[in-house]
Amino acid sequence: MGLDLSVVVITKDRGEDLIECLESIVNQTAKPLEVIIVDASKETNTKDLIASIGQRKKFPLKYIPQHRGGIASARNIGAKAARGAVIAFVDDDTTLKTDYLERIKEIYDKDCGELVGGVAGVPSNETVSAVQNFLCKIFMISYHGSDGRLLPSGYFTYYTPAASVMRVWHLGVNMSFRRQVFDTFKFDEMFNYNEDVCFSHWVSRRYYLVVTPYARFIHKQNRPGGGGDPTYKYMRRTYDHYKFFMVEMNWSLKNNLFFIWSQLGHILGYSILAAIHPRPVNFKILRGVIEGNLMIFRDLRRALSLRNRPLSSSPQTHYASRRMVS
Repeated sequence: MGLDLSVVVITKDRGEDLIECLESIVNQTAKPLEVIIVDASKETNTKDLIASIGQRKKFPLKYIPQHRGGIASARNIGAKAARGAVIAFVDDDTTLKTDYLERIKEIYDKDCGELVGGVAGVPSNETVSAVQNFLCKIFMISYHGSDGRLLPSGYFTYYTPAASVMRVWHLGVNMSFRRQVFDTFKFDEMFNYNEDVCFSHWVSRRYYLVVTPYARFIHKQNRPGGGGDPTYKYMRRTYDHYKFFMVEMNWSLKNNLFFIWSQLGHILGYSILAAIHPRPVNFKILRGVIEGNLMIFRDLRRALSLRNRPLSSSPQTHYASRRMVS
């Protein structure tokens, strides 16, 4: 029988994607104990869509509306409501292979010593060009081909599992955790993006994190929930990476130079993209990256202006104070 597993789906204005996601969950070979949907949608029909799937599949789906807060808050709400020994987060723009949950569960079931705190599968449809991956590697931006380690720039490498289970140092899309992990950690609601990477990296300091290539899913990577302005999205993503850097990295000359180098790489890369493909969305993305870096500059300038004040006033100390959340 093994451990009971709760599935938590965070959704926002992705009705069609959510239907496909929930269909793939209820059709699993290993049925979950429960499926919890935390909904921040502005659309009014999401609750009805969920109810219709539950009735048609004769499977209870628990609906929780989210009236305020971002994705980190939604994850915390779902984790608190879950009853299973394992809590699996499934993105609403993914569809699971029929044995996905079975493959995730078997890792936990074999771990009698409870050393493994988190498990994730891998997308079966994601590809990246060799040129793009090479440039990301040059600029110390997240690139494929490693085991998910933290780079001096504050970015992670993407794990690329071969034919076996492997240990990593962060998890992302469709991650799962033991329930007891949430006795010590929670998702930091300071983050609008990177909340999954930040959380799982903290967990990796106490537990093993594992990726299994046998748990497969399709990741559509559709528009951000609710449409969203690309300028705002990339501005927040850029600034959130800076906050993660402040929390996790030593403020050494080496790390600071690599951080600056990676941000220059982002600006250069999106500038080239906008020049080659001059579509409005690409210019909005570039603007967001630039505005995010301007926010970082203003924050660092404030830090320098505080050099004669107590250290606790600096931004790094403020962010670092949030590292442990128990």
